[in-house]
Amino acid sequence: MAANIFITNSSLDISIDDVYFNGVQATLVGGSLPNTTGNGTNLETTEIGVYTLDIYYGSPVTGQHVYVTDSDLAEACQDTGAP
Repeated sequence: MAANIFITNSSLDISIDDVYFNGVQATLVGGSLPNTTGNGTNLETTEIGVYTLDIYYGSPVTGQHVYVTDSDLAEACQDTGAP
């Protein structure tokens, strides 16, 4: 059984390079990685249940955020912390 992860990038310039669940890299199913502004990406993982999510990205523009919404519709927001 696998879970799908959908990424929609509506940032100014964030490039999402990789996504890991419990230390296991998600598999690219559709779209592209790195995921750049205006693009969508469909990923798949066999890591189901409670997990640690790591998103690797780059962003030189300040004031941006990465939002994650889980299957229970709970949202988390992380400031990119760019200079």
